[in-house]
Amino acid sequence: MVNIWNVGNRWERTVARSLIVGLVWAIGGLSLGAQEGKTTEGKQIGELIFLRDYGTDDIAYLVVPEQQPLAGVVVLPDKEGVTERTKKFCDALGKKGYLVLCLDIYNGRTAKNEAEAAQLADSLKKTLVEKTLATGLKFFESSPRFQMEQVFVLSLGVTAEVTVESMARQKNVAGLILMNPQNFPDKEKLDDLRMGLQVLLTQEAGTFSDFKSLDLEFSEASRKLWELRILENGTKPEAYLDSVHAFINRVLVEPRREGLIEKIF
Repeated sequence: MVNIWNVGNRWERTVARSLIVGLVWAIGGLSLGAQEGKTTEGKQIGELIFLRDYGTDDIAYLVVPEQQPLAGVVVLPDKEGVTERTKKFCDALGKKGYLVLCLDIYNGRTAKNEAEAAQLADSLKKTLVEKTLATGLKFFESSPRFQMEQVFVLSLGVTAEVTVESMARQKNVAGLILMNPQNFPDKEKLDDLRMGLQVLLTQEAGTFSDFKSLDLEFSEASRKLWELRILENGTKPEAYLDSVHAFINRVLVEPRREGLIEKIF
């Protein structure tokens, strides 16, 4: 039977620190809209950054909201890479109020067709993806400008399995979102998760029956930690935003105590 563990998200931070973060954000003028003038509707609002200061030579697409962020979101792209469509999705998340860091796990390569996408997916090295993901989390943990208390990880498509395995060792991530996962993760790794979990997929997804069966194992009491949402076939990535936003907000407002472990059967 699958267990989801809930150990809290460091809610017992001081009010003083929260006020300081808010003042820094407001006074520092950190929004990309202010820096780059890229807030025009339909235009890219993020920018590419290097992550050398956080452990790797990778690059990432960073989107900074115009207001103080609700949370940080680390995004792992699907097999197409960090395409313009992926960037637009991250821009839309930013407009919802999130500080978004999309990791380029394909070293700048993007796919123009399904054959190239399959090649990119086959080229993924598990250890390198895990290292890059750790770098993205470190960015939100130690960046002097973009440090975030609450961080979520959003995995697109083919990265679900390696993401779940990596998150099983994380204690300070508030939630994990799997969007149209193409591989069903190891159930033992799901059992080790210590965070909220949302799975968004369509009935045509290859993993639909696996996740549907898993969903039946959870009681109603588990819904504050586990959420399976079935979307219509052909739903565009941008249409998933409302579900992601609702899940993150639910996790953020859920009262938790540090060290409280809740087992869901």
